[in-house]
Amino acid sequence: MGPAAWASAPAAAALVAFDLMAAAGMGRLFQGSGWVIPVLGSAAAAHAVSWAGRRARLSLWMAGPLAGVAVLLVLIWSVLGASTWYGLPSLHTFGRLGHDLAGARAAFSVLSAPVPALPGFLLVAGAGAGVIGVLADWAAFRLQTLLEAVVPGLAILVFVSVLADKPPGPAWSGIFVALLAAYVAVHEASRKSMGGAWFSGGDGRRPVVSRAGAALVVSVAVGSALIGPRLPGAGSAGLVSFRHRVGSAASERTTISPLVDIRSRLVNQSDTELFTVRSNTAAYWRLTSLDHFDGNIWSSNESYSPASGSLPGSLPATGGKSVAQTYGIENLGSIWLPAAYIPTRISGGTGASWDPLSQSLISRSATSDGETYSVVSETPSFSPAELRSARNDPAADSRYTALPAGVPADVIALARRVTAGAASPFDAALDLQNYLRDNYHYSLDVQAGHSDSAIQTFLFQTRTGYCEQFAGAYAVMARAVGLPTRVAVGFTPGQMENGVWHVLGADAHAWPEVLLGRYGWVPFEPTPGRGNPSATSYTGVAPAQAQPAGGGTEAVPGTVPSPAAAAPPPARHRLNLRESSGPPPGPSRSGHPGPVLITSLVILALTLLWVVGVPAVRRYRRLARRREAADDSDRILVAWREANGWLDLAGYPRRPEETLAEHAGRAGAGAGLDPSAATALAQLADQASAAAYGGPEADTGGAATAQRRAAEVERAVVGSTGRLRVLGRELDPRRLSRV
Repeated sequence: MGPAAWASAPAAAALVAFDLMAAAGMGRLFQGSGWVIPVLGSAAAAHAVSWAGRRARLSLWMAGPLAGVAVLLVLIWSVLGASTWYGLPSLHTFGRLGHDLAGARAAFSVLSAPVPALPGFLLVAGAGAGVIGVLADWAAFRLQTLLEAVVPGLAILVFVSVLADKPPGPAWSGIFVALLAAYVAVHEASRKSMGGAWFSGGDGRRPVVSRAGAALVVSVAVGSALIGPRLPGAGSAGLVSFRHRVGSAASERTTISPLVDIRSRLVNQSDTELFTVRSNTAAYWRLTSLDHFDGNIWSSNESYSPASGSLPGSLPATGGKSVAQTYGIENLGSIWLPAAYIPTRISGGTGASWDPLSQSLISRSATSDGETYSVVSETPSFSPAELRSARNDPAADSRYTALPAGVPADVIALARRVTAGAASPFDAALDLQNYLRDNYHYSLDVQAGHSDSAIQTFLFQTRTGYCEQFAGAYAVMARAVGLPTRVAVGFTPGQMENGVWHVLGADAHAWPEVLLGRYGWVPFEPTPGRGNPSATSYTGVAPAQAQPAGGGTEAVPGTVPSPAAAAPPPARHRLNLRESSGPPPGPSRSGHPGPVLITSLVILALTLLWVVGVPAVRRYRRLARRREAADDSDRILVAWREANGWLDLAGYPRRPEETLAEHAGRAGAGAGLDPSAATALAQLADQASAAAYGGPEADTGGAATAQRRAAEVERAVVGSTGRLRVLGRELDPRRLSRV
């Protein structure tokens, strides 16, 4: 296998290039470039270890697991590196791996591509790329098949095409087809080193693709890139749409938690202007609120109805002021329409929908980019004395105090200790806010997420996080002491220039809202370095936000901080929380099977058809040939043909210049047959020669004897070749004609 592995190196390189290009197609499913190293690194590692295993003469049962270990290490180092112990996987690493995979499973049926590069998604995509690499190498160089080796790469293409929002560009398509054609040419050249119409190298040197073959590769690539997109119907809609569309009528949409990509906005899009707001008042530009926590993610699932003009829904009497805003959305990439809290009227734009429970607006399209609209909001104004008088109805608020089973007991105990001296729900909410602001630190150098385990890590280990951890920890702790709480997501005011607020990715933010009786949902600010301009009067937190460069904080321009409402309570305990990039909420309500279900069913049906159908057809044709044999001579020749099929699998097909006896002698000596099987093969060759050419039979055995000898040859080849290669033969549809 060593020299053979070197001889197959050109074909292996061509297959690696093809599979890497197929894996690169997954980039259409992700936002940003965080997928590149996990996905392409896994594919490359799988191919490298598979090739090394063949060169070292390792069986697939050894090389396959080694390739799996290599892929796992690549994924751990590139996705979960912070959880390792000096690069070595730890128990914490595998705990996070399991949690992130569970998150990806829940998110997969809900999120629409392109999605944030969450750890769970990267682990699944990288593992898939690794499996594709192992299967492709096995099919190409262990089973010595051609087309089956590219099926895994083509499967990636189909999978991505079903889920991706946009088709691949002409350049990608051209390169993909060129690499496919190049692999076919190089692989066949490796197998046919003795010349041919396509191939050179008949002098015994290592085969290379001929000029004609190379010209065909180039012409196919150029044709697919330049001609394909211009064919009639190339730009038309598909016959089947896998994506849910929301029309202008009232509809129910599942809102995906915007917390899943808040860190990517803060880091990757920090200097990108997302939208502008023309307003004479600074405010938090709120997207939506999330009221359901399943232990992994905060989410919302409400009914949205078309909205224009006044927005229906009861508003508490707050004594605040009306604020007019005009928005120009540029690169937000979200279905939500930002608005200062609480929106009461909307005009302009291409159509919006409104949910009075979450008090949020969404666009008609899949993204609000390009929208221009105006909103009038009522910004609440509270005093501490008013809020201390508020009381909630426990029965009516149970939805907003619910926590999943399994919330860590130490998190609940901490919440109770922090609020032990609170005289009212407002005081308890304020105690939690000040405790987090006074005892924890803001930093983006932490893992994304706000699950149970992430909160526990943040509160008791790292004591460092950003708004996602602070808001998520606050909400869980508040619910643990009976405060109806939800998480709001949006943006801090941004930078004022000539009467317009310019909002960047670095301004993305999350904060908690607590329901306080007749005053409704009241925002709090537990994140250090951030301050809501509308909440200073009762939180005692001056307006503040991130500096334009993304570091430190600055006062919000155009606002005057109010005096602190109350001195923050002394720090009582030091605890910490942490997160894991959690999945979005449960099943979508699109009303039809999602693309994942449809694709899975189609793949399952095709797999069953292949695995069951090909062996069934093989057996049927074998029995049919035996039934069609008119006499003993025909039956003996059928037995010889069946034995020849197994010799071909062992790598000893009959050469054109060989007699049957010569073929039997060469194959019996070289195919690893035991002496009994080699003798049976030689005797079967004598029978077949007599049956075919009418010569004297060296053995007087009849057709039944020939069948027994063929069966003995089959058992010997299977024993020496291995079950896995035999399985490949049974599943190879091209071999049906040889049965």
